[in-house]
Order: sequence, then structure tokens, then C-alpha cells
Amino acid sequence: MPRFSILIIIILLFGFNLSKAEEISSYMSNFDVVDRLVKEGADELKAKLKNRNVDSLYLKINMNQAQDYLIQRLVASLDSIIIYTRLQNPDLPELSIFVNEISATYSLDNTESEMIDRKVVVEYSAVLIINNQAMNLQEYNREFSDKLTYYQAAKANSKDFPFANSPVPEEPTTFFEDLVEPIVVTGAIVITSILLFTVRSN
Repeated sequence: MPRFSILIIIILLFGFNLSKAEEISSYMSNFDVVDRLVKEGADELKAKLKNRNVDSLYLKINMNQAQDYLIQRLVASLDSIIIYTRLQNPDLPELSIFVNEISATYSLDNTESEMIDRKVVVEYSAVLIINNQAMNLQEYNREFSDKLTYYQAAKANSKDFPFANSPVPEEPTTFFEDLVEPIVVTGAIVITSILLFTVRSN
């Protein structure tokens, strides 16, 4: 019986953390959201290039935090088009991508104190230059927003990608956290110690 009681207490102590871990599967990371939005834009861009019978081009992207990622994503998405990232032939069509914003940001939710508002923005323009003539090929502006818990927001950050990383607002403490939770945890530890001592004595 004492061993069963110890097992119950251990489950109660770690159950909260386990429930938090299960939350991870219910939402996308900031990088995954950015990647989904960029891929949608790349699919649109691919169709526009095909309509103009462009089968090869020189890709140029303005300097920004997401530059290396964008090159890899566009090369992968525009798979039916031969893409050069270095100018090999001055007669090649040039696709210039001007990134205005690629970001993920958090802000406090004014209606729910336990939640954070997340906003992911992907905004860029694409200009196609053929025979020294430039045309605005695409104006892409997409925004994704949802609500996350403080725990989810911290886990959703993508530290390897600065554009998908945002400071998490400080979580306000509750009455339970300030007073009740320490008492419960301390009591559980004391009871566990007593039960362990009892089992060893027997």
C-alpha cells in the first residue's frame, strides 16, 4: 500500500509537466509557420514564371536575416526552373526578391491573461527583369495570427532562425503560484519522504 501511495504522489508531481509536453503537438513552431507562408508564395511565383515561359533565371535576394533560408526554399519550390545564385550569363532573366518583412512576434493578450497573441508576417515583392525590362511579378503579403500559452510561445521560438524568434512577455504570477503551489509541492515532498522512510523501516 505505501508503494502505491508513492506512485500516486510521483504521478501528481510530474503530471503537470507531462501535460505541458503534450501541448507541443497541437501547434506549429514559428519557423514552420513562416515556411508554410513562404512556400505558398513560392508556389504562386512558380505559376507566374511558367506563364511567362521562364525556364531558367538568376535569383537575387536583398540582404536580410532570412536570405539564406529564402534561397534554399525558393530553389526547392521552383524545382522545374533552373536557378543560378551567381550570375553566369548576363542574358539570363533576373528574379529579384525584395523582402520587406519576415518576422514572428508576441504580444500580451488584453482579453486572456494566460494567453499570448502570436503574429507571423511574410511580406516581399518579386521583380522579373528580362532584356533590361523590369516588371512587378508578385506583391506577396501574408499574415498568420493565433493565441499561445506562455509555455507554447517559448517552445515555438526557433533559435536557429532569428526571423522566427521573438521575446516572450513575462508571465503574470497567479495566487496559486504565489501561495498554494509551494505549499502543495512542499507537502508532497514531505509525505513522499515519510512514506519512503516507512517502506525502508518495514
